Amino acid sequence: MLNLYRLGRIMNLRTVIPLLLILTLGPACAPKKIAVETAPDKQPTEAEASGERLARAEKFYSEKAYARAAAAYREFAADFPEHPRSAEALMQAGSAYFQIGEYGSAREAYQRVAADYPGTASAEAAQVETIGVYFYEGQFEELLLQAGTMLKAGVSVPQELRLFAILGDTYMALDAPVDAAYAYTRAYEIARDETGDELYVKLQSALRLMERSQVDVLAERLESPALRQLLAELADALIYKRFTIGCLLPLSGRYEAYGRRAINGIQLALNQSAAARTNPHLEIFIRDTRSDPATAVRALGELYESGVAAVIGPIATAEPAARVAQERHLPIITFTQKEHITDIGDFVFRNFFTPGMQVQAIVSHAVEHLGARRFAILYPDEKYGVTFMNLFWDEVIRSGGQVVAAESYDIKTADFAEPIKKLVGLHYKIPADIRAVAERVWPPFNSGGSGACDGFDNIPGLMYPLPEELACWKEVVRGAAPACIPEADPEAQAPAEPDAIVDFDAVFIPDAPNKAGLIIPQLAFYDVNEVTLMGTNLWNSETLIKMSRGYIQGAVLPDGFHAESARPDTRQFVETYQAAFEDQPGYIEAIGYDTARLLLDLVNRPDVRSRSELRDELLRVADFSGATGETAFDYNGEVHKPLFLIKVRGSRFIEIAAGADEPEKAPTPSPVED
Repeated sequence: MLNLYRLGRIMNLRTVIPLLLILTLGPACAPKKIAVETAPDKQPTEAEASGERLARAEKFYSEKAYARAAAAYREFAADFPEHPRSAEALMQAGSAYFQIGEYGSAREAYQRVAADYPGTASAEAAQVETIGVYFYEGQFEELLLQAGTMLKAGVSVPQELRLFAILGDTYMALDAPVDAAYAYTRAYEIARDETGDELYVKLQSALRLMERSQVDVLAERLESPALRQLLAELADALIYKRFTIGCLLPLSGRYEAYGRRAINGIQLALNQSAAARTNPHLEIFIRDTRSDPATAVRALGELYESGVAAVIGPIATAEPAARVAQERHLPIITFTQKEHITDIGDFVFRNFFTPGMQVQAIVSHAVEHLGARRFAILYPDEKYGVTFMNLFWDEVIRSGGQVVAAESYDIKTADFAEPIKKLVGLHYKIPADIRAVAERVWPPFNSGGSGACDGFDNIPGLMYPLPEELACWKEVVRGAAPACIPEADPEAQAPAEPDAIVDFDAVFIPDAPNKAGLIIPQLAFYDVNEVTLMGTNLWNSETLIKMSRGYIQGAVLPDGFHAESARPDTRQFVETYQAAFEDQPGYIEAIGYDTARLLLDLVNRPDVRSRSELRDELLRVADFSGATGETAFDYNGEVHKPLFLIKVRGSRFIEIAAGADEPEKAPTPSPVED
């Protein structure tokens, strides 16, 4: 039979009506009817449509088109809410949102599963995944609350595994390794596949941050003897080796010389401990920083993995290494002058003298023992000089003194006449502000012509009263011919140079000996005599004495070590070092020796059984006597120790005896024979 509807679409009404009449009025006059059958349009079943939609969403997900996948899964769940896989689709939508970092949308998808399909396995899984999203959002408090509630109510084994794994990660993020280890241990107990390997690694990471006593307490919380045995074995392998010290020093690269000198001192301390036979297990592990920050961080990681109790160093790469040591709760004693290094954390210490310690030592000596009250500073215009200038000035003020002059100089110059003349008042003429005012109100002042100025006392910008030395000039400006200006005598000699104004008791020059050695004789040339010369530890060099000749006599400087000191511990160290290495030690060797001795003594104590306890004992150090003097650490891990004060006498540097309080004055400089 013809499909009349289709015919109607292609024929107009006038054509259709006659045709209908012909077909209706009888077959007699019509040809034999031929039946034409067409198949109706087949509509897909709901099962087929849902399958296609789900397949499309899964295709997007497999292609990592997560945004399109999330939208397709949600549309599927909305259009087919009764479909057996609708809950699964919403879970996949949550996963897709999670993959692109849309955590809020992920939580919304998971929470919809829990709300729309209560009591199902999918609802339970959705609750756990919601807790997992909280971790990435940093909502730890809500995470712990919901996870605790679910575990208390009871969950299926797979979800219990997932919850403990999430809790382990959360406690690690909260710097609670004991709770993290417990959670990882419980998860590892449940795991039966490759998940267990990942949990095992995480458990090791948590145990490395724990003390042995904490592991023992944790084991008591576990019911399984097998797990308790596992913890004991891991603790033996991972918990720090209490008698092992790590050294992180530059043994190659730019600072190699310093690193090797420090190693000599450290090795000497270990040899002495071994000779005493107090503990045959004492060891030192050494790693090379190569004078490179990235290498230092990697090397510190190696020392940490090897289980050292603490680390000595580094020197020039201290900050990045100290930050990693703090993260891993590994005590580290740095050799650096870098400011605020110990502010990184409570496991970071410094055993190295600083610019602040130097200026405190020399200013204190100058004020308390030399009676100095007025100071001058002559410093290089670069970072080292400016740093010491500021610190020295501040320390003088704190000590009740006064800085009466401060001048800088170009680091490239070898002629210091100009800054020295400024220092002693030989450089300046009429102040620029006064000259500018005079030129403004009396033009002949600058041209040498004549003229008068009315209202001199009302000149704006001029400060009164004028100094006495300008009173005569004031009369000249008024047009008078005061008696203070005698008539020119053609036979008179040129006036003599004015005397230097040396109104200070001491002058501080924070520069290297090759520069200070040029400056000091020039100071004497400009009559800067009978003052105390003061410098930094850089002055402790024979080069300075040779270059300065006799003009350096009586100079005072601080240092962290003095090989010729009469202190018993210092003298013993020097003798032992010379016997071992056939060389005289310096500060780097001495500070390496003292630091190693201190740590080896502490780790050998039976009551120090953890890195935290070792840190606590370091903070309690108050009177450790070593080659560099008496060492103490404050609450922030900063070292406190009196420095060696040294004075130049003849061609030698001699130690100023502690407590020497007789006032001293530098002698009038005179050359001495070498």
